[in-house]
Amino acid sequence: MTGYIPTLEQIDELHRKIAPSKAAYELVHTHCVIVATIGCQIVRRQNALFTRRCTLPKDAEVPPTAGVTGGHVPPRLLDEH
Repeated sequence: MTGYIPTLEQIDELHRKIAPSKAAYELVHTHCVIVATIGCQIVRRQNALFTRRCTLPKDAEVPPTAGVTGGHVPPRLLDEH
């Protein structure tokens, strides 16, 4: 690992180069867009929950989300980028 994070354009260029066909590229690209969209939605939701908990009074009851109990608030916001 070099710690280098490629740009979206570089990733797209690489996918186009190594895809065996245009149809294969489109399939992989669509999959990546769906996964990235879901990931962003999860991060935004977690950030909203974290921010809400930080602004509530100390004695406010915070209901569990999606049936999860006993969880804890992360010490920092998740990075969306």
